[in-house]
Amino acid sequence: MTTTPHQPAQAHPSSQADPAAALPPLPETPAWLDEVEGEQALEWVRERNEATRATYEDAPGFEQLRADIEEILDSADKIPGVALAAGKLYNFWTDAEHPRGLWRRTTWESYRAGAPQAGGTTQ
Repeated sequence: MTTTPHQPAQAHPSSQADPAAALPPLPETPAWLDEVEGEQALEWVRERNEATRATYEDAPGFEQLRADIEEILDSADKIPGVALAAGKLYNFWTDAEHPRGLWRRTTWESYRAGAPQAGGTTQ
């Protein structure tokens, strides 16, 4: 029986290329869109909201679906998604009281205790 020395596998040339390089460039984002309360940004949002409403609002079941989604998003008993960073657990929480959201941070110990405290202290 004849054997040949094993040659290490070579990476396929396409696996070494940056996949993002093959994508077309994204359009430039207008600076005014960064102004959350800016009139031009708000008008842009109003226009898109109106186009979305015109497309979906009259669809059968839309109002019930909207109400169901709102109830879920505003629920106080939803399970928060958390991310670990620098030894702390972080969560971006939205509800009826905080419609724009609230960043929350705690420690693993406080989270495991079942009643996370801001900053991670337990009582």
